[in-house]
Amino acid sequence: MIVPRLDFIDDVDLSSILGNKWENAIESCIRAHERGTDTASICFRSFVSNNHFVMELSNTCIPNKSGEFQSSKTEMGHGIGLKVIRSLTDKHHGICGFRIDGYTFISRVALPVNTDHADGIDDFTVFNWSSAK
Repeated sequence: MIVPRLDFIDDVDLSSILGNKWENAIESCIRAHERGTDTASICFRSFVSNNHFVMELSNTCIPNKSGEFQSSKTEMGHGIGLKVIRSLTDKHHGICGFRIDGYTFISRVALPVNTDHADGIDDFTVFNWSSAK
């Protein structure tokens, strides 16, 4: 994986952002399979755009009727992943967004980087996974 120097964010915060994104994506794909979806997929991309390091993760989901983002977890202390991502993105003066497009959930985090560290980084796919029943 080719990324700019990530000295603008500490390892714990970056791990928390990525960990929450991946955990949500994997659990959503499992739920989609359990509800009869024929395929499930996860795609993670990272790239630099407008002096921001962007991490985008899209995954199969089954949207709820209200269109709101809602956790399926009931245990105390769970179901706060999007709040953690938003809080850490704000802490580092970044931008984050979450949306559903059909049966795909897309989460994007953009963190500002020093332009010297961003030179020569192109758009690329880091991870792409798909599963069929």
